[in-house]
Amino acid sequence: MARSREWQIKFANSKDLKTKLFFIDESLTFLQEIFVEWLRTYSNVYETFHAGYYSILTQEVIENDLFLDAYFVWIKYDRDEKLKKQKDYENKLKYTKDLKGHPDTVDVTIFEKED
Repeated sequence: MARSREWQIKFANSKDLKTKLFFIDESLTFLQEIFVEWLRTYSNVYETFHAGYYSILTQEVIENDLFLDAYFVWIKYDRDEKLKKQKDYENKLKYTKDLKGHPDTVDVTIFEKED
């Protein structure tokens, strides 16, 4: 249900127009909260799809639960790898910066090992 066009439109309108998704004035039930989380998830997937960030994200992937689960795993892995590379790079910069100009050290350059 959460990936259906009807609910995605309702979700987008509820954000843009500040309308209610459900016809209640009370707080959401547990199931409604879970449904809203899935609406957010699919909304993000469709935004990514339409922006064309990843060529592997196709309409076929979005419509197939198993393919979409695999896409989520791949995205997490890809983000973790990028974050790890960024942290490694920042650590190398910090290390070389800390050593430069220190009276007890020689200028050190760190080389990455080539595969």
